[in-house]
Amino acid sequence: LKADGSIVAWGNNGYEITIVPAPNADFIGIAGGEDHSLGLKADGSIVAWGDNHYGQTNVPPPNTGFVAIAAGNAHSLGLKADGSIIAWGCGLPFNYGQCNVPSPNTAFIAISGGYWHSLGLRADGTIVAWGDNFSGQTNVPAPNTGFVAIAAGYDQSLGLKSDGSIVAWGDNHHGQTNVPAPNGS
Repeated sequence: LKADGSIVAWGNNGYEITIVPAPNADFIGIAGGEDHSLGLKADGSIVAWGDNHYGQTNVPPPNTGFVAIAAGNAHSLGLKADGSIIAWGCGLPFNYGQCNVPSPNTAFIAISGGYWHSLGLRADGTIVAWGDNFSGQTNVPAPNTGFVAIAAGYDQSLGLKSDGSIVAWGDNHHGQTNVPAPNGS
């Protein structure tokens, strides 16, 4: 994302994921899924392009009022200004519940899309996780408080605490949840 609001894309162009739809202007955010991309416009709308086999580029109407975006494998997430999350994509055979935002769908301030799971950070510092849980990536460790940022990976999840420490959970076959010491301030 350039300072002028345009997006520069490169790499594998399968599904035309490096071809940003015109007009390539007024973007304030970007997100990349496995084979699709999302761009958040200054007017609060989302532009989506690339693979759409599972509906991940079909932004549901009304396409307005978004403040953040995230992309997973074959699903997309949009955070609305009112703190609710809109999720789309998730067509079969990859529907593991990653688009089923748990109730109450309110007070979210951040979102992240993993491979087949999703994360939402609430204003009270708690994390809500849903979707595929084969590796425990949606089991937020206790105490589920004091988080200020989130990130979702393939089958793992991460949360940054207000004290500067990182909490990681889920798949650890390659050490991806082993946070190196010192962890925190």
